[in-house]
Amino acid sequence: MTGLLQLTDQFNPLAQTFRVTEKGGSVLTGIGIFFERAPAVDEEQLPITLELRPTVNGSPSATRFIPGTRVSASAAAVRGVASDTFGSATEYKFTFKEPVYVPENVEM
Repeated sequence: MTGLLQLTDQFNPLAQTFRVTEKGGSVLTGIGIFFERAPAVDEEQLPITLELRPTVNGSPSATRFIPGTRVSASAAAVRGVASDTFGSATEYKFTFKEPVYVPENVEM
């Protein structure tokens, strides 16, 4: 992986680590997330931001993210697919600004 960008703002972060196990690594173009709910129309309409971060001792970096992976969705867009019933939930696809190569057996 190439350079990392420094973070300046962090609001209510939630993290999930994963490891690419495909031989030779993988190229990621985005990540799909299922949401149970999003802010209601009468609640604050902050965007939902996703980014890939390198891990440090098994935890996502608190200060860096992979360039091209910081993408956002409006609360309204997520509200349109959110459901508290898994069978009726629809994935929201966050598409990266550019494809990202993740080497084999690297935790993100």
